[in-house]
Amino acid sequence: MNQADKTRSSIAPTSNKSSKVVEVDVGASVDVVFDFLVDPQRMRTWAHDVDEVRFVSGGPERTGSIFRQCLREEEQLVEYEGEVLACERPSHLRVSLTTSRRTLEVDYVLTARGSQARLQLRTIVHERSWVQRALSTVFGDDHSLPGETHLAHVKRAVEDSRDVS
Repeated sequence: MNQADKTRSSIAPTSNKSSKVVEVDVGASVDVVFDFLVDPQRMRTWAHDVDEVRFVSGGPERTGSIFRQCLREEEQLVEYEGEVLACERPSHLRVSLTTSRRTLEVDYVLTARGSQARLQLRTIVHERSWVQRALSTVFGDDHSLPGETHLAHVKRAVEDSRDVS
């Protein structure tokens, strides 16, 4: 495995939130990778836990848009209320996903590296209950945070698509 294929990661748990930063190089332009991040149909090629995405207002590339996203978590369907917090094509997408238990902020940053894209993912989970916060403190890294596997799925979907020249 060469250096470009390796995923770099750092984890920073705190008493009320967990955060994680990972990055990977993808063999496609930032425009192609960005399309996979914002298009709900393409999202299903890499986000295998996503069952449905419905926009209530706006659209995937409009800051302030509200959406509902159904995710499969531990064999049950969980509905998140989402909001597009930032969208700057083709370099930045930031969304929040909220349930009664927690809020998850997902921040994608893309930079061009020649003909490839460097994709960085930062996730922050704000736990609502003291029990969830205590478990995060005791056990450290929240393994449910999107990370290396998440980016590996994005990389594979993009590079296997016919959009890559």
